[in-house]
Amino acid sequence: MIKAHCKHYKYEKRIVLFSDGDSEIDWRDYKDILEMLSESDIQLMFNAVHLENPKSELEKTNYDQWRTLVSQCPGSHIFDLDDYYEVITSPRPPNVRPTPAFNGFLVIGSVPIAISMYLRIRKVEFPKSHKYSLLGHQTHAVIADRKYWTKPRDENEEKVEVLREELEKVYKYGMTNVKVSKDEEEFAKLKTKKGMYLVKCIPSESIPRHYLYQHPYSCIGSGNNSVEAAKAVSALAHALYETQMIALVRYVSKDDSLPEIGILKPYFEPNISILQYFNIPYADDINDYPRTEKITRQPKPNPLIDELMDELYIPDYSTDEVYNPLLWRLTDSIHQRALDPNAPISEIPSHLAAPFNPPKNLESLGSRLNEFYHIRKVESRNAKVVQEEEIVPIEELLKVPVLSQPAEVTQISYDHPLEDFTAMISNKQTDLVETAVDQICKMMIRLINDNKAETVIQCLPVVRKVAAEEEEAYRYNTMLYSLKSTRSWPIIKHATLGLITCNESVDPAVKTITQDIADNFMNEEEMELDRNDYDIDDLLDMME
Repeated sequence: MIKAHCKHYKYEKRIVLFSDGDSEIDWRDYKDILEMLSESDIQLMFNAVHLENPKSELEKTNYDQWRTLVSQCPGSHIFDLDDYYEVITSPRPPNVRPTPAFNGFLVIGSVPIAISMYLRIRKVEFPKSHKYSLLGHQTHAVIADRKYWTKPRDENEEKVEVLREELEKVYKYGMTNVKVSKDEEEFAKLKTKKGMYLVKCIPSESIPRHYLYQHPYSCIGSGNNSVEAAKAVSALAHALYETQMIALVRYVSKDDSLPEIGILKPYFEPNISILQYFNIPYADDINDYPRTEKITRQPKPNPLIDELMDELYIPDYSTDEVYNPLLWRLTDSIHQRALDPNAPISEIPSHLAAPFNPPKNLESLGSRLNEFYHIRKVESRNAKVVQEEEIVPIEELLKVPVLSQPAEVTQISYDHPLEDFTAMISNKQTDLVETAVDQICKMMIRLINDNKAETVIQCLPVVRKVAAEEEEAYRYNTMLYSLKSTRSWPIIKHATLGLITCNESVDPAVKTITQDIADNFMNEEEMELDRNDYDIDDLLDMME
């Protein structure tokens, strides 16, 4: 049957045989079977039960014959099912076919070098599930169908179905929706060409370690002249290493894709010298958090810390032996369910969960550290008090009228100014931005006179942002001048970002407010209004 199917094609032909060795076997055709396997280039994979500890003389005799046959058949193997089952059920790294993530050229000036990039580390994804319908106990694929409807503006308007082709993209700018058509988006699209282009070489210490936020790629020479390309990559790697430099490159993975900025670093192993590519962030992607607290060094070493490090130390630890227990559990459960639909969910083996279990003495040691450093849990002041629910008879619930929609906020209240301000500027039916900014500015002056500086400090950054975006900077700046004349100004001075300048808002009323004027406003203790900046009559009208 194998000969008829494979014919003269170059298949890897194997016969996989499972046996418990407890049956009578006629071994007189032993040589004919061996000759047939050898001529047809067929490998024999024999799997035996109790191979090392046969239960009877018959098993021992059969296993000895199988060993002889397998040893004389090229490429054949014999396995003990007990050992083999332990091997196949143990986690092991998957065999991944090396697939290049990029095939192209590294361009140095006008010299192109053919390279291929391979991802060194890739996070293994969990198996994806598919949605099926079990109607009539038959599985059917579920196909998603999307429909788009317009949102009614009021109760009298009906929603209208819209085709996908009729949809347009919009971007938010403040409270305004900016529409961009497909033609405009295509026109503004950056035209790029696939490749990696060397920009310059910079000192290796100029790139902080935390900028290398993605997995490394191995860059090797490839193409038709792979030997020459590999020599060029190796020469560049050694040159960078000897000069303590790294190469800054512009990387485009495919035509018309967004360019990325990255670096090439030398990487060496025995008889290997290649380059490693790392993506690095743009300036927009970097978040620098200023450190405000002062850290004082402890004058004497703490023996508890030494004890903690000894407790956490794991001898002979290697990440090559730590596997994802949840991934193993899901994969094994799928395999079990494939054989038995009623099989239970697999349990996580203890040796897989062990690396994630904290040491036994860690809890007691942590309590001692808390006592030594006087660490206490601080309860939140704004924590909600959970009250016991009142049990109401169903008859009383039936008498409760249906709740109506919350009323529209049109006035800034004294008790909740920030919440009311947010609700007013978020109103999609009526434009209340101008009214909201006017009312919140007057309310903050009232609050500061009533010694409610904490509430004003919470409102200032939100109001400033909205005023700058919605051309209400004039009202905000006028309110700041009023706050500066109060006794609470030293308290709220550091909570505000200062006057809104002409660079931050297109409000024509602040076109003369430069950054120097804003800096002087924050630095000087008292400052009179400049008549060239504001009109006094308008100022009095605003504050009435």
